[in-house]
Amino acid sequence: MIKCILFSVYIVLKIIFDEHVGHNIFRHKYLAIILNVFILKHKVVQSYPMTIPFTTRRRILWGDSDPAGILYTPRVFHYALETVEEWLIEMFGYTSMTLRDNLKIDTPTVKMSCEFIYPMKTSEYIDISLEIKKLGKASLNYVFDGFDSKKNHCFHVDQVVCFVDVDSFKAIPISIEFRKKIEAYQLSCNKFHEETGIN
Repeated sequence: MIKCILFSVYIVLKIIFDEHVGHNIFRHKYLAIILNVFILKHKVVQSYPMTIPFTTRRRILWGDSDPAGILYTPRVFHYALETVEEWLIEMFGYTSMTLRDNLKIDTPTVKMSCEFIYPMKTSEYIDISLEIKKLGKASLNYVFDGFDSKKNHCFHVDQVVCFVDVDSFKAIPISIEFRKKIEAYQLSCNKFHEETGIN
């Protein structure tokens, strides 16, 4: 279905460009740009149900590793922060930057720790789940668990962030809208664990 739509769009654009731009090499360049924009828009519009708990997959690249071919220790924290940003997009439709620019909200880290459980090697894929340990008035406690392709539990990260006003940098209450969505997500994760017995 999607291929038919894309092909139809291409034909329409081709007719328009043949009429107004002429037959030259630049026409194909413009068509490619417009078609890519259309495809990107389509991908953004397509939404899939969020996994419970929310999980991202990250491949350990050579630049993430130490000389022994094992994930360099600080990179785990970077992976966790990446997962938070993906979760923010899925949950609220904001990145960390648009949260700052549009709502004047920042979420600096107050505390962050990691327990390393199993070594992670270069080129391995790691599935990183995010759950809410505690929801405070102005704070949020995330927990992350990383598993490799063999289901080995590789790490557990605990992070506390505080919602602050961008200008004053003082703590602010988490909005009712955000709080309701976070509570619903937290409840869904708890229900998942109860039904599956997976901790």
